[in-house]
Amino acid sequence: MMEERNPDKTYTVDEIMEILSVSRETVYNWIRAGKLTAVRIGRQYRITKEHYDKFIKDHTVNYKSFKWYLSVLGLIYKKEHNILLCS
Repeated sequence: MMEERNPDKTYTVDEIMEILSVSRETVYNWIRAGKLTAVRIGRQYRITKEHYDKFIKDHTVNYKSFKWYLSVLGLIYKKEHNILLCS
């Protein structure tokens, strides 16, 4: 699915579910927790492209912090083989 470049684009909860492959409850939890900003229109939520992009940016993990997090858990990530090992 190609992302549109329209800055006025809004997404429904179902579209966010499909794009991110998560459940409806997960999207609602993000909205309730204030992690994903949404506007309520009637009985439905709409998420602007701007707020969706911010959510993705705020929740993107770079490789260095990912590697550090795994080391805290006692795991080693072998990037070249795409596997996790216990240390």
